[in-house]
Amino acid sequence: MNLSVWRDDLCVGTVRLRPDDVAVLVAGLTDGLADLARRPAEPTATVAELVERLDRVESQLTRPTWRTATAAAAARMRSAVGRTRGSRPPFSP
Repeated sequence: MNLSVWRDDLCVGTVRLRPDDVAVLVAGLTDGLADLARRPAEPTATVAELVERLDRVESQLTRPTWRTATAAAAARMRSAVGRTRGSRPPFSP
């Protein structure tokens, strides 16, 4: 089984699990959910509070170097394509 971890629309990790690892994962999830079901209900945070907490955490993270480099390369490519579009006639066979 392949397990992928996603952050919004970006896959941030994938791992292939052996059948025995899948069994351990499923057992852990099952046990964890059973523990949650036995706990008394706690007051839940509002969506606004959760968004605020997430914003605080994300503001402390740095942007990955590869993302910065990719964004810069894409910007340079868009700029170069924009310059060449006006300088050459369109291709015709």
